[in-house]
Amino acid sequence: ETVSPCETIELSGFVKYGGGGQPSRFTWRYLGGGKMRILKEISRMIRSPNNHTITFPSDKLPTGIHRFELSVTNWFNRTSRAVFNVNKALAHKPRVVRIGGKVRSISRSQGVEIGGVIYAPGCSGGKTLTSVWQQKLGNEFSKHIVPLERAKKPILQIPPNVLLMGEVYAFTLQVTATFDDSSSTSVDYILKVRVDPIYAKIAGGDEIDVDVGKRMIFFDASQSYDSANPSYSLTFRWKVAQR
Repeated sequence: ETVSPCETIELSGFVKYGGGGQPSRFTWRYLGGGKMRILKEISRMIRSPNNHTITFPSDKLPTGIHRFELSVTNWFNRTSRAVFNVNKALAHKPRVVRIGGKVRSISRSQGVEIGGVIYAPGCSGGKTLTSVWQQKLGNEFSKHIVPLERAKKPILQIPPNVLLMGEVYAFTLQVTATFDDSSSTSVDYILKVRVDPIYAKIAGGDEIDVDVGKRMIFFDASQSYDSANPSYSLTFRWKVAQR
């Protein structure tokens, strides 16, 4: 039998034959699988008098395989034994439900929130949850290091104009749940920063009619703007495209 944290273990035995209609005696023993302190605690719990079924919380067992022995003695003082193996599995991992998906395409000028809703595994008593963010740096991801503020919350906020255009950023949220065992879940988030264009605008449009005798011609490009960096000033360079 395989059990997880926060479950109730029930072991039950019965007499298949040879009872002769007389009541039998049942004796349980814990054969091992844990430390001596745990063995003594479990042995006390299963020392119920003449009971063919025993129950106890799975949290009393450490991870691993544990062996229990049932002895059944009939009225003629003959005894038969059976061994039960209980496999205490690793703790359930915490669950993360992403907000906004794994891969997102964003503009540099917009702030972004990544993360999710986290759920603790198993039962409610004695557990804690911790969240830690890390940035992945490597060949396929940007080497530009992003300051991770409040990196111990399930939601990571990245302000506008922090990420670089054309770069791909990767972040990992690791959520750890501690109950009787410790387990963690890691979830990746990828941000692709779009290359937003700079818009050059000349007042009056692309074609301007001027009088033949006019000595001065004015071109006004002050309405031009950088959509990714609206607060940054632009540098202008003029040239004659065609004569």
